[in-house]
Amino acid sequence: MREANVFSIQVSFCQRQSTRDYTNNSMFDWIRKLTDIKGDGSPVPDTDPAMCAFGAFLIRDASHIYKEIDVVRGKLEEAFAAKRFEDVSKLYTEDCRFMPPGQPLISGREGVCAAATQMWTGGIRTIKLEMEEAVGLGGDWAYSRGFVTFLLEDGSVAMPGKYFALWKRVDGQLQLFTDIFNRIK
Repeated sequence: MREANVFSIQVSFCQRQSTRDYTNNSMFDWIRKLTDIKGDGSPVPDTDPAMCAFGAFLIRDASHIYKEIDVVRGKLEEAFAAKRFEDVSKLYTEDCRFMPPGQPLISGREGVCAAATQMWTGGIRTIKLEMEEAVGLGGDWAYSRGFVTFLLEDGSVAMPGKYFALWKRVDGQLQLFTDIFNRIK
């Protein structure tokens, strides 16, 4: 029963602030209790050391995934604001899917570059992404979800929204594989 509980932890990590310290986070106290990890990472007597190590790995992995995606998020916001739409598209996989609201499916980096250009032409000057959750799915995959705000030049909100992104590791770097966002009315 304990292995099933620990395995299910992997799909339930969430993180709201990029500065959060996972090693001293009350949100993860229940993982330490489940795996009997002390604050110093050493196992409690009568505990399977492999389970303790796995629990500690999950805590570190969640922090790593969040931080890695957060770096890409910052690059996307910066590149868009600087009108570097080709740089925006390079944050996506070559075979990516971009799914903006009310529009057909956009495939590939060229399509993402064209969509970013179209958003700029339509008056969007800033993209703000607020990640609420980042989860490593094992291997080369992860997902993130949160809120997106598109701002006009005067700083007014053009569209508040929510997003879900599926990430794929390519040549050691996480890139956007599927990017879906919708308007919040």
